[in-house]
Amino acid sequence: MDIFGPSLRLWRLLAQVLTIVGQKQVSLIAAGVAFFGMFAVFPASPQSSPFLGFWPILPSCPTSWR
Repeated sequence: MDIFGPSLRLWRLLAQVLTIVGQKQVSLIAAGVAFFGMFAVFPASPQSSPFLGFWPILPSCPTSWR
C-alpha cells in the first residue's frame, strides 16, 4: 500500500481546480463582486448611522453611556 496515495490524489485535485479556475477567470469575477460591493457599502453606511442613536438604550451597555 502506497502511503503517498491520498496526498497525491489531493495534489492532482488541486491542480485540476487551479486549471479550471484559470480557465473560468474566477478571480476576475471575484474582483468585480468586491468592486461593486464597495458601491453598496459606502452609500449604506450613512443610511445606517441614525441607528447609532439607539445603542445606549440596549441593556448590555454600561450605565455611563445612558
